[in-house]
Amino acid sequence: MQKKLSLVIVGTIFISFMLLIVILAVSIRDLGIKNAEEKAKIIADLVQDGLTAHMLSGTMDQREFFLNKISTAKGVEALWVVRSTSVINQFGKGLNNEIARDAVDEKTLKTGQVQKLSEENSRIAKLRITTPYIAREHGSPNCMQCHNAKEGEVLGAISIIFDIREVRTNGIMTSLGILILSVLIMLFVLFVINRSMKPLMNLFDSINFVMNKAQEGNYSKRVRFEGKDKECQNVTFWINSLLAKLENSLNDIELTIKKFLALSPNHQPDLLLDAQAIVHELSDIYQFKRTIEFDEDKEQVYKRIGSILEHDFALKDFVLIESGKNTIHPTIVFNSSATNRSVGPTCRALRTKQTVYSDQFRNICEVCTHSDDHLCIPYTISNDFELLLSIWLDSPEEVAHTKTLLPKIQNFIDAARPELVSKNLTEILKISSTTDALTGLYNRKYRRIH
Repeated sequence: MQKKLSLVIVGTIFISFMLLIVILAVSIRDLGIKNAEEKAKIIADLVQDGLTAHMLSGTMDQREFFLNKISTAKGVEALWVVRSTSVINQFGKGLNNEIARDAVDEKTLKTGQVQKLSEENSRIAKLRITTPYIAREHGSPNCMQCHNAKEGEVLGAISIIFDIREVRTNGIMTSLGILILSVLIMLFVLFVINRSMKPLMNLFDSINFVMNKAQEGNYSKRVRFEGKDKECQNVTFWINSLLAKLENSLNDIELTIKKFLALSPNHQPDLLLDAQAIVHELSDIYQFKRTIEFDEDKEQVYKRIGSILEHDFALKDFVLIESGKNTIHPTIVFNSSATNRSVGPTCRALRTKQTVYSDQFRNICEVCTHSDDHLCIPYTISNDFELLLSIWLDSPEEVAHTKTLLPKIQNFIDAARPELVSKNLTEILKISSTTDALTGLYNRKYRRIH
């Protein structure tokens, strides 16, 4: 995160500096060209005034020295004078054939406008400016005194070629210097950012690690911060305090619930989600217990237990069996099996009072030899009777899955135990009050009731 943030900041600064360098380089070039144009105008005016002075003094035949001297000025690569057709007709072609050399000269003589042309590549950088010489009747000197021309007529032009490589080189060197300075500034900024933001990034990484562990259900990790920033220390304290409260509360909830509720051995590793699941289970058990309190007899309670096993735990093939001290043969009180199931008094689970799994040993229970995958779980209701839950399954995988459901099933059986004991005692009292203890026949009270 720190590297990414540093790269974003430095990249933004670098792009800004690069744009600045490009703008600066273009500005330097434009400034150099404008300076060359101003210089060309000054030289053109100087040449125009000098030629006028030679004409008035009658020394036009000596103008070549004057022009050569000006052409040696710094930055001037070439300079020549062009005569218009009217001047050639009046005075001749002049020295060195002072006629139009190319289309640029011709266009200047024709339009009377300044023409500019630049030529740049990796080796050369030139700027050509051709300035027209326009006749003026008014002013000093009066051009009409010497020339057979009209007001505004182009009498000639002055072409100057400047070498602007130095201007371009200065621009490149200036831009390069700024680039080097920019790199140094960016390195300094990167150093300052890394140094100042390292504690913050370490805090962020620590928070990210702790929150990731909390997301996985581990609330024991704590945020670490070794800096001196007061706000960061406060953030660290608040997060750690919240995690500590959350962890202690969840652990206390789990320990408290374990005292009266059997928890599944593979309950969720996230204490918060586990507490949520436990609260839902407690709500279901409470609703179940409140419902069976108003049932008339044990048979209704058994039906409700069977309904929960079918719908909430998705058991398909099982029976609930009641067995007691005074009962020779166990009685099936709820049967969800499509086949005729039966369990005798020699059932291993009833005889040993221990849970029997088919994966404990091959043919561990002789009564259930017809099924390779089954569970038999005895539940002691009271000293007088007990319940047996026998489940037949289709595969060892279903056996393993059903084992994980046994603690939750036991919670419902535990919730039903007081009601089963109460209703069983009520049934015993009813039987004892309507039958003779010696003969087992119904007495007068039974006949009066019925």
